[in-house]
Amino acid sequence: MKRPVTIYAEMTPNPNTMKFVADHMLVDPGQVVEFLNRQEAVGHSALAEALFNFPFVTSIFIANNFVTVYKNDSIEWSDVSLELREFIRDWLSQHEKAVEVMPEIKVDNSENEAPTGLIQNL
Repeated sequence: MKRPVTIYAEMTPNPNTMKFVADHMLVDPGQVVEFLNRQEAVGHSALAEALFNFPFVTSIFIANNFVTVYKNDSIEWSDVSLELREFIRDWLSQHEKAVEVMPEIKVDNSENEAPTGLIQNL
């Protein structure tokens, strides 16, 4: 079922990112997810997967009520922001969730291994 969704685009301090803000929450409060490529998005976010179909998209960040799209230098925002805004609006109007399954949190413990080992040996 299609529902009305409002999206507006907002510039960020990074010239290669644009924030697309929705009129409703896209993930649960406090949850954030970043996809650095299409493979990371597979099985977690059909929206992110779809956004990676745009050849200039390099990564996707989703939190609260917004999607931040990172692009490469091959194109200007003025050429694609309207198309992306409409795409995200249409996608959200037809789907309930922006993220279906939250990815597992990856923690790098490599720096903490030595101190932990020392503490365990004491």
